[in-house]
This record gives sequence, structure tokens and C-alpha cells, in this order.
Amino acid sequence: MLCTKYYSKSEFTSDIYSPTYSAKQTKELEKRRISTLSELFEENKISWWDVYDASDIGKERGIVASRCITRDSSVLDVGCGRGFFSFACARRAKHVVALDLMNGKGRSGWWAEFAETSRLLGVGETVSGTRGGATHLPFSEGSFDTVTAVHAIRNFDNLEEIKLFLGEARKVLRKGGRVVLVESDLGVGDCRAYRAFYDLRIRVGWESKLPSAEETIEFLRANGFSKIRQQVLDSRLKYAPVYFPFDRSLKGFEKQYKSAKRLLVEEGEKHPPVLITTASR
Repeated sequence: MLCTKYYSKSEFTSDIYSPTYSAKQTKELEKRRISTLSELFEENKISWWDVYDASDIGKERGIVASRCITRDSSVLDVGCGRGFFSFACARRAKHVVALDLMNGKGRSGWWAEFAETSRLLGVGETVSGTRGGATHLPFSEGSFDTVTAVHAIRNFDNLEEIKLFLGEARKVLRKGGRVVLVESDLGVGDCRAYRAFYDLRIRVGWESKLPSAEETIEFLRANGFSKIRQQVLDSRLKYAPVYFPFDRSLKGFEKQYKSAKRLLVEEGEKHPPVLITTASR
């Protein structure tokens, strides 16, 4: 997007995780992207916020934050990962606590990335990272105005953990505070490659099956939440990524993997819309 803005021609697309690229080609492409980005910083005086806003992920997280995060509020972002949504919240909230176990599942070195991105964006005084689990939130009752889980509950082990998390979220929320849940809405859109890789992740054990929209509402009501609202957001997110390379952990799933990869070659990386669920304590 930045290349399109500042250059008349660009060889780059947003599909960096393409199954048609070899590991060597992907590495070389990444080098060229970094070189181009350096030129943009030097010649066009862009900022790291420009890079964030131009990304598909930054765009989506920014829209969610603008709809769900009250200005000058305190936010607990559960399952923060690299911090993409935590940083979006930092533009509106007074303070953001980013929480994650960072316990494997490809998350090696993510806290270091979180800290470096926080420094580059200049949000170190607003955002703080904390290691912890969603089913035992290490905070006092009524500590936050908002508790969020954005593309996070898919990484919980099962539906019971989601229910426990919602009970913990209600506990640490102030009266009138809100919980915000954002996940892929698999009931909308035609994203066959995404669904195929999603199903594969579940079978391999990397992710858990998401609750339906109706189940999510039931879980919230069971934990005492009210004013439950759901809305669909389609920000045309592509850079998920959907694709992941085959490795030893996928042994026994070769046929399903090849089928998903074939769909990705045909469709490219497309992400379904997301379902935003909010509820009040």
C-alpha cells in the first residue's frame, strides 16, 4: 500500500506467505521489502505508524479499536500475541495491559518483538506486557474499563477455558465495563482456503474450534453479562497468514494439507469477515 502511494510501479503484493514461493525466494522477497521500506523512511519521511496503518492487520485492528475502545480508558488485552491490537488501543486508551502466556505454538521471541514494536511506535508509557493466563487473570476486581480478546480465543484449549475466561473478565471489569471478543466469522464469506487450513490447525491441535455466535452469547449470559451486541466487520484482511509450511508435526495429514494448499494457490490469501461481540458487566 505504501509502495503504491509513493511509487508508480511496485512488484510487491500483500501475499507474502505464498505456497508458490520456495523458502529461498521468500527470504529474498523479504530482503527486497526491507530495502524498499528503508527507502520510504529516508526519502518520504514515513513513520512506523504509517507502516502499521498501511498493513491489513493494522487497518482491521484500528477499526475495531475505534468502535470498541473508549478514550482515556484502561484496557486489558488478553492473548495479545505480538501486540497488534494492544498498539491500536494505545491511540485511545489511557493505559493498556497486554497479557499472554507466550507458551510455544510458534511464539518464540514474541515478547522481544512486542518490546521492539512498542519502542518504534513510541507507546512504551501506555502499553505494558505481562505474562499470564486467561483463566486466572492476575488482577484485582474492577481493575479495567475494557477486557479484549482479539483473534485470541482460538488459542484456548477448549470451550471450558473460554467460559472460565469470561468469568475472570467479568471479575476484573469495573461496573459498566465491557468485554470485547473478535474472531473470524466462519458463517460468512467464501474463503475455502482459509477454512481448509483452519480445519487442519484444529486437527493438528494448534487451535481449538471456535464457538458459534449463538454459543458465545450463551457463555456471556451464563457469566452475568448483559447488553450483548454482535456486528460483522469485513476489512478485506488478507495478511493473516492463512498458509503455513509443512513440517513433521503434520505427518499423517499430507492429503488434507495438499488440498488446502491447492485451494490457496487458486484463491490467494483471503480472510473471512470477523464477528465483533461486546457485552457489559
